[in-house]
Amino acid sequence: MFELNASTDEELPCVMHIPDNIKRLDWVKYNNKPDDETYNKYRDVKYYNLKEFQGMMNSFRMSTNIIEMEVPSNSEVFEFICRSDKHPEYYTSIDDNTLIFDSYSADEDSTLQKSKAMCKGVLLPIFTLSDSFTRVLSSALVFSTQPPVSVWGTVPSYLKLRGFSWKHGINHFMSKRTLVISSRH
Repeated sequence: MFELNASTDEELPCVMHIPDNIKRLDWVKYNNKPDDETYNKYRDVKYYNLKEFQGMMNSFRMSTNIIEMEVPSNSEVFEFICRSDKHPEYYTSIDDNTLIFDSYSADEDSTLQKSKAMCKGVLLPIFTLSDSFTRVLSSALVFSTQPPVSVWGTVPSYLKLRGFSWKHGINHFMSKRTLVISSRH
């Protein structure tokens, strides 16, 4: 769940924005609680497609509590009207970020409020490129005066490389005693 970002512009009282980290918006509720009441009253705000929303809003043109807004979107400006006498019941979207609501209560707020909007949707995962890897060196490698164990090995003392072959079945090596080979001088 998340809140919408309010426009905070009194010229755009019915406009809110979806936060950047939201992939999908599933539903919107708005808190219609009057200031003198204790408990929240979140109510569903219904989505209308842009054409239906504009038709509904144009039917309000004869009302007395109408605010005209010029809403910017993608370097264009669109005119919308909204009511100023009630909490929002409907909204639409003009792009992937901007929501326009049908109304706000001017008696309570100068614009729709972030703290009164409650939404459900899908958040984008936050990806951060950070490296917290710390190399831990063995104390044997740090303080030892001898090479690590992996350098040590054993080989037969009478090993003759002249008879060595990668071919299967050829084996001229016999094991009688072993010689320790190290890198120390």
